[in-house]
Amino acid sequence: MTELKLSFEYFPARTEKAAATLRRSAAQLDALGPRFASVTYGALGSDTEASLHTIKDVQSVTASPVAAHLTCSGATREEIHATAERFWEMGVRALVALRGDAAEDKDAIRAYDHASGFVAALKQRHGFEVNVAAFPEGHPETSGPGIDGQGRDIENLKRKADAGADRALCQFCFDDDAFLRYRDRAAGAGIGLEVVPGFLPILNFRRLEDFAGKCGGTLPQALRDRFAGHEDDAEATRRIAVEVGAEQIERLRAAGVDGFHVFTLNKAGLTLDIFRAAGIETDSRKPGGRIAA
Repeated sequence: MTELKLSFEYFPARTEKAAATLRRSAAQLDALGPRFASVTYGALGSDTEASLHTIKDVQSVTASPVAAHLTCSGATREEIHATAERFWEMGVRALVALRGDAAEDKDAIRAYDHASGFVAALKQRHGFEVNVAAFPEGHPETSGPGIDGQGRDIENLKRKADAGADRALCQFCFDDDAFLRYRDRAAGAGIGLEVVPGFLPILNFRRLEDFAGKCGGTLPQALRDRFAGHEDDAEATRRIAVEVGAEQIERLRAAGVDGFHVFTLNKAGLTLDIFRAAGIETDSRKPGGRIAA
């Protein structure tokens, strides 16, 4: 199989204890030699300082590049591009450009109506590599009965690619066939971007059900059956999570997938166990931002 390319996503911690866990996790996962680590940004442009602090934390304990999330909601264009310049001054050379959550207040600021316009502006005004979001099961706002949500997202992804995006990072998806259809439809639509599946280790199945419901994600019945009756058993949940995670990695790799964007939830242990179970080396950094299998 080809070498595996990884990226890890972290979110700003709310307490010093949680921040210490984040730093420890980032250092442990950096041993896998990821292409980059990404740090999320507050919804509607909130918590900018928390994101900046977390970027510094991750930079202090890792050798891999850090990518900063940036949304185009909740601030003016001038404010957004000023934040981008602050990222650049910190040594950040890649962004994850997002439209951001819809504002509850219809009068709230949205600097760009669509992520494609945001991407175009970033490429025109800055020198960043720009990653964008993709939704193999369709974006929650454009999906529903009788609607080809995946097809609509392919159209949106094409606009972002044409605007200059460099890579697409997908929402987590436990339906492997859905992801592979999305990847192939994107290629068929002439989208030349690398389409990277989002991978979410399952720490708590009940919380996953709630999260998937909010994000419009599907939890296949076979996955539900694996966890059925074990929802309150932490040891069994972890064992099953390792098994299903490793199996998903193996299935996607067999289908030609060579990269994963991992939503770490700021914890390293389960992620490391899953990759070990999938036969991936996790004991030392590999050159070139890749790990060997």
